[in-house]
Amino acid sequence: MIIQTNTITNIEINTLQDLRKLKFFIDNNKLKINKAQIARNLNVDSWTVSKYLNGYEKTKFRNKSYSMDDYYEIIK
Repeated sequence: MIIQTNTITNIEINTLQDLRKLKFFIDNNKLKINKAQIARNLNVDSWTVSKYLNGYEKTKFRNKSYSMDDYYEIIK
């Protein structure tokens, strides 16, 4: 039995979020990539590329406390 697969190999990686597309091929097809080359093309560190390949998502909102928060009730 011969198994043939038609896989799209033209994947364009323009941002760090595009690395999610590549993760599928790395896991299923035993694809090896050059993280350093991707990092140079995206102008980021290779550790950042690894982090995004492992599923990291940047949060949209920051939970930041302000110095005035402690005094809000007094001011009010």
